[in-house]
Amino acid sequence: MSYLPDDSNVPAAGDGRLTGGSFEGNLGSGWDFCHTKHPGAAPVEGADGSSDGTEWLAFDSQKSCTDSFACGAEGDDAQVGFWLESALPPEVPVHLYFDAINLSETSPAGVLEVDVLQNGCNTAGPLATIPLAALDLTSDWETRCVTFTPKAQVDVFGLYVAGEAFRLGLDAFRFGPECRN
Repeated sequence: MSYLPDDSNVPAAGDGRLTGGSFEGNLGSGWDFCHTKHPGAAPVEGADGSSDGTEWLAFDSQKSCTDSFACGAEGDDAQVGFWLESALPPEVPVHLYFDAINLSETSPAGVLEVDVLQNGCNTAGPLATIPLAALDLTSDWETRCVTFTPKAQVDVFGLYVAGEAFRLGLDAFRFGPECRN
């Protein structure tokens, strides 16, 4: 399966349902870190290193919970949660765009999981599981897209990165048109 969209020129604002997708602003302004059991997530600042704006998130399999943001054994799955301006309706395909970069010299091994969240950051079920190797990441920011169909209305979703070996950046999450026509 390819995660390369036909058109990668979907603006960082997307269709407006996801205001915190580029990690700008304070925590709680459309997105937030979740208390997670998966180490490796950390915020990064610096306009010259982001795909949009001045902030992005780095994920590193070599980091421990003490080196990560909001991590501990009693945490849930999601590392980051997104609160939507308008809910995703059930049984309607949606197309989630995001920018990604490989920060390592080797191909990443693991998964990027997108989950429905409830009661804050508690995982209620999966929306998409993406093998990191299938993202075909390079050392430049590039847009990727995944299509999924929620089974029920989604007001909050989250994500985590887990696996054997990865060092990557993610930025500019947004909803847009079909990934591939």
